[in-house]
Amino acid sequence: MISLTAVLINAGAIIAGSFTGLLIKKILNDRVRATIMQGLGIAVVVIGLIDAVKTENILFLSVSLVAGGLLGSLLKIEEGVNKFGAFLESKLARDENDKVGRAFVTASWIVCIGGMAVYGSLQAGIGQPQTLYIKALLDGVISLMLSAALGWGVALSAMPLLVIEGVICLSSGFLIPIVNDAFLNLLSGIGGALVTCVGINLLEIKEIHTANLIPAVLGAFLAFLL
Repeated sequence: MISLTAVLINAGAIIAGSFTGLLIKKILNDRVRATIMQGLGIAVVVIGLIDAVKTENILFLSVSLVAGGLLGSLLKIEEGVNKFGAFLESKLARDENDKVGRAFVTASWIVCIGGMAVYGSLQAGIGQPQTLYIKALLDGVISLMLSAALGWGVALSAMPLLVIEGVICLSSGFLIPIVNDAFLNLLSGIGGALVTCVGINLLEIKEIHTANLIPAVLGAFLAFLL
């Protein structure tokens, strides 16, 4: 099935990019890895802003982020994500310098959230996988750079990507007739804002509790219902 083929290619690009990055990591010193993280952080901020500024309903985007952040804080989502990352490191880290938890969480934010993940998966589900192919190329490059700095945990982000994009692909026949451009535009904008937060965290400008902002995506569904 062409839809799942595109999703598998996307996941494969992440894995391939991650292990290529590991080979590069062996020949890089700490200063070079820090520079790679800075460059990647800037790139992620730009990618997120491109999606965010396309939003036509900036007021609803703002309200969604504020209300979503409040709900996420009350639910302590960030705390749960951090505990999961710590659990991964306790089980999978090979030494105290292995950042497998951080690598997995950071990479998952970047590759799973954003307009291309949603729109590309919907299009792939109806036999138009071109957007996911482009995303696979981008994700492969990002995974290469991220794993060169943080390690092999980046490859694990292929798992949530398979689930999220796979579900959207398989549901596309049901979803496309009922969703509209305004919904996709707002959802893409919110996703872009979250990706921007990840980039800011990579740059270590300010620690943003991105996980607490996840409920903001509910704003797109609320706007759709209204």
